Amino acid sequence: MNEEKYIQGFNNGYLLAEHKPEILKTVTQNLTPSNDYLEGIFDGKGQLEQEKVNAQIQSIEELRNKSFKRENGMEKE
Repeated sequence: MNEEKYIQGFNNGYLLAEHKPEILKTVTQNLTPSNDYLEGIFDGKGQLEQEKVNAQIQSIEELRNKSFKRENGMEKE
């Protein structure tokens, strides 16, 4: 495995997913990760997607906790 190419692909995939997802979608829709660079691109894209899901879960849990505290009279006024 060429670690340098993988890291470069990962970083590029992450940045494209973050800033230009439409370009990344176009580029990757008919590709399979056939080399270290492309594998990195797909993994970088996946990393950003996972971070977005984790952030959404965190937001939902914060809202639930806030709602629970309010319903049970635990929230400070």
